[in-house]
Amino acid sequence: MLGLPGLVGGMSIFRRCEPGNDDPLSHQIAIHQITIYKIVIFETVFNSAILNSILCLLNPMMNPKKSLFSASDPGVSISSANIFRVVGYGLFILAIVNFLDIVLPLQLMNAQWELETAGAILESIPIPLLSLILILYGEAQQRGKLEKIFLKVLSYTCLLSALLFLLLIIVVTSNTVRVQRQVTTQSGDAVSQQLDQITQLETQLQQASDQQVAAFLENEGVALAPGESEEARQRLLQSLSETKTQIRQERSTVSNNQQRALFKNAVKWNLTAVIASFIFFYFWRSTHWARMFRWRSGSQRGNSNSSLPKKTPSPLK
Repeated sequence: MLGLPGLVGGMSIFRRCEPGNDDPLSHQIAIHQITIYKIVIFETVFNSAILNSILCLLNPMMNPKKSLFSASDPGVSISSANIFRVVGYGLFILAIVNFLDIVLPLQLMNAQWELETAGAILESIPIPLLSLILILYGEAQQRGKLEKIFLKVLSYTCLLSALLFLLLIIVVTSNTVRVQRQVTTQSGDAVSQQLDQITQLETQLQQASDQQVAAFLENEGVALAPGESEEARQRLLQSLSETKTQIRQERSTVSNNQQRALFKNAVKWNLTAVIASFIFFYFWRSTHWARMFRWRSGSQRGNSNSSLPKKTPSPLK
């Protein structure tokens, strides 16, 4: 506010600019003073606007109980709800992108792919669960029409997800058995091929003459004294027998480790599926408020209003 002195000074400046005043110096001074006066007025109005804006921003902080939500829930602030919901929608989009990255490209009827895909989906469950918690924060307060439609669909999606996670238990169990059989068959075939090769070497070594055994060892850089060919043959046969025993033991160890890992993952993923199914079912039951939204068009509202009985004016007494 400029006050009374500023107004009086402004009036004196405007008098100097009257047509009867021919003094050029006074006229120039008056122009400069008018410019300064305009700058002062602009700064005063601008500072006042900034002060009002700051007060508007600080008003929620000075009144923490004041909220755009209903009075029955004074502890929820609209700023916190907006932050939570925006983060929730962002995590929800990331969860969808992650799901598409896990599922695509589809390789149905492939037991290994189905098992790994189910496990990856179950291990990424915390992200969509956290997004649902943030999206549903504040329930029905301050929701737009499109958001209410989305929340209604989301509520039914939680029920569908609960059922799908129960079906994943069957998928994980059946594919674990299939993968275990495939691994056992593949490892057995590889071991059988190695044992067949060793058996062929044993047969060739038993049928070879002493000169052939000596020539074979010389090619390997081992020199034999006369009469040591038979002893070298027995040492080679014993080494081949030990190799076969070692291959069988390694195959048994690898097979046991693979079966243990498959069983461990199956138990973990099935337990995760049960817990996730329960949580999604609980989300569905807790979002009954989202499924109770009703929308009516303007014509329907007009028809409903016209259908109401009109009150007839009571006769004057």
